Amino acid sequence: MNLDLERIENILVEWLKGKVKEAGSKGTVVGLSGGIDSAVTSVLCKKAFGERVLGVILPCYSNKEDEEDAKLVAEKFKIEYIQKDLGPVFDEFILTLDRKGDIKNNDMAVFVVEGLGNLIFPYLNDLGLEELRPVIEEMQD
Repeated sequence: MNLDLERIENILVEWLKGKVKEAGSKGTVVGLSGGIDSAVTSVLCKKAFGERVLGVILPCYSNKEDEEDAKLVAEKFKIEYIQKDLGPVFDEFILTLDRKGDIKNNDMAVFVVEGLGNLIFPYLNDLGLEELRPVIEEMQD
């Protein structure tokens, strides 16, 4: 099988541009996990949107090598990024649930909705994503 990688790249970049335009946005926010999927996605976004890409690295008791790999991708491809260690947020969240008697087997799904929702809230307006605020609030109820 002979793949035309440049053609595939162009198709994906154009698809991203179309989807982001459809959403009424001008750029993307990409989670950088240190894995191949987030690396490929972030580079395609960089090709599609140039400087209008923000990488987000959110380690939570993660493998340090993954964190370093995420930074390497961001730095190599000149992707601006922010980093927030979610370990302390996770710990406090679990303690809060435990005090309220709401904890059920360290329910990670609840943490993702509550914890990440609260972490992302301050950036919504700056990123032009204020329309996500009601969606996140609804998920937290």
